[in-house]
Amino acid sequence: MLRSLLHEKIKKSPHGRIPFSEFMSLCLYHPTWGYYERRDRKIGKEGDFFTNSSVGSVYGEIWADRWINDWNLLFLRPEDPHILVEIGGGDGRFAEQVLNRIKSSSPHVYDRLLLLFVEGSSYHREMAAERLREHERHLLLVKGVDELPEWLAENPALVYSNELFDALPVERVKRMGNELLECWITWSEEGRLQEIWIPLENQSIANYLTEMNIILPRGHEMEIPLVMREVYWAILRSFQRGILYTVDYGYLFEEVLHPLHRKGTLMGYRQHRHMDHFYDAPGEMDITSHVQFEALIRWGETSGLKTFSFLTQREWLLQNGILERLVAHQDRDPFSPHARRNRAITQLILPGGMGDTFRILVQGKGVNLTQEKWNEDE
Repeated sequence: MLRSLLHEKIKKSPHGRIPFSEFMSLCLYHPTWGYYERRDRKIGKEGDFFTNSSVGSVYGEIWADRWINDWNLLFLRPEDPHILVEIGGGDGRFAEQVLNRIKSSSPHVYDRLLLLFVEGSSYHREMAAERLREHERHLLLVKGVDELPEWLAENPALVYSNELFDALPVERVKRMGNELLECWITWSEEGRLQEIWIPLENQSIANYLTEMNIILPRGHEMEIPLVMREVYWAILRSFQRGILYTVDYGYLFEEVLHPLHRKGTLMGYRQHRHMDHFYDAPGEMDITSHVQFEALIRWGETSGLKTFSFLTQREWLLQNGILERLVAHQDRDPFSPHARRNRAITQLILPGGMGDTFRILVQGKGVNLTQEKWNEDE
């Protein structure tokens, strides 16, 4: 059991504690007892949370149509494959929607399409392989970004992730008076996991705050996404030319430091309920934090990427014609296909809901979409 493993790790640690990031990593990614390795449904009505592709197929269809256009902007040669990389693809539902759409609307693109599907969970990779069996000759499944083929760097690619960065382990820091403290996890005398805050020792946390010009207000807590930086740079190293699309819920630093988030943005989800306490059932709930998009933008620009757009999901979907996909009908059955499709569209762009919560960051590497040609100097 994960609880016993945590107890043993804490007991054997030099000071009787482990960093919060290590606790979060074990809860989510332990190969046997981690949340994402559990062999049960996590997404949708029967799971713990909803994501965009679980609302309906229209989300995948819109992205498919967008990518058919964006591949044209890459000016592929006739012999070049149409490469799509999905990182953190989960159970393959979104990929299925995209591939089905491209196959039906643009068979000439589908014939040259290759999807590199990256998913760390063996359970989810099994689900994706089964779901995408019809498209298997266009599919390569790998466990991590480091397993992507070397030839990817030689070909233009579209690289996409949805709710990847929010699920990565984070450190936690807070300011009490004039002192910065960092969060560790220990074992209480009553036999329960609990937080302990000690004076900041992790220099990487201090470096991040300095790099991002962040001064925490007194009493304010914040997540520090050191693992996100490692994963983001690994993604950037995997391809030389193309477009990077990051979809997630998150904020700019001005929002992160708002008094509304003085306790940070860390959340737990279990059976569609928001859980404030993460320690009673380790490995049995999703643990996430809002993505600090401003860091991704800065890191990208430092690495030579161009920021093409940063929009709310509602803004992006409206720009990409989601309202044109509404279906006029006279069917009074609320569960008819037309009614369900229209309801899905509404849910994706609803103010105050998924339409505002999710942000979409589009960055280009080695390509200038303004001039619609490769920038050979980059």
